[in-house]
Amino acid sequence: VEWRPNKDRQKYACFGEPDDAFEQRMAALFEWLDKQEQSVICLVCHWGVLKWLVDEEFNNCQVQDVDFDKVRSKVLKSLS
Repeated sequence: VEWRPNKDRQKYACFGEPDDAFEQRMAALFEWLDKQEQSVICLVCHWGVLKWLVDEEFNNCQVQDVDFDKVRSKVLKSLS
């Protein structure tokens, strides 16, 4: 998954994370979040993580309330 800007054909010294590794890491994050007992969790992360979890665009430093039922619905649909 290449999350870094590349629409202007930028070149980077190393390649992005392989897609299968990213998918496994995101599935593990979702499973961990789903097991938490807290009713509110603050997740600070990169854009790609949020895009994977909720399939929405976020700006840098944006604060957003997201109902976990929405995350669960999206993730379970994409994993099936």
